[in-house]
Amino acid sequence: MPADFPRESIAWIDHHGALAGQGKPTSLEQVFRLLDFPEEHWTRDLALVAANDRGHIRGLQDVGATADEICSIRARDRQAQGITDAEERAGRDAAARAEVHFGGRVTVVRLPHDRTATVTDSLDAALGGPGAENLVVMCPRQTVFFGSGRCIGALRERYPQGWWGGELPERGYWGIGEAVDGTDILQCLHEGLK
Repeated sequence: MPADFPRESIAWIDHHGALAGQGKPTSLEQVFRLLDFPEEHWTRDLALVAANDRGHIRGLQDVGATADEICSIRARDRQAQGITDAEERAGRDAAARAEVHFGGRVTVVRLPHDRTATVTDSLDAALGGPGAENLVVMCPRQTVFFGSGRCIGALRERYPQGWWGGELPERGYWGIGEAVDGTDILQCLHEGLK
């Protein structure tokens, strides 16, 4: 934005960082309210999109989404991200080579691209995967964690320049725009699991 653009004309829509958490509105909910749409225009589909945005598959389950609705919303999410068939295959292949640490409490996947949804969806039990309590996805240009709020707190303390969101303080995600040393991440998560 140019320095002379009037900042009072900007409506900030976000649900990451301090704006993330249980009971806080998703970006979609914020836009809906900002535009002052009537409540009766809030559809089941919008509720599912918002639940997915806040809590991924667990969020969808929390609002009573059916298996077909979960599959549909997640497929639309990956499509909206522009994920290609080749990236989908690479994500499934990477998920099949997952490493498990701390008695199965942390799963680490090394992904050859930065499209983490290809891994999270491949591993999620609701979509037929083996499940993962806490998941680290190591990508070429980012490192992303999905799981416990306590682990996210430990990661935020160690890497304050990262981003975070989700259904905090219980569960959510954390990420950083760099490939972080896996040993360091595991040490940090070990502290968060205590």
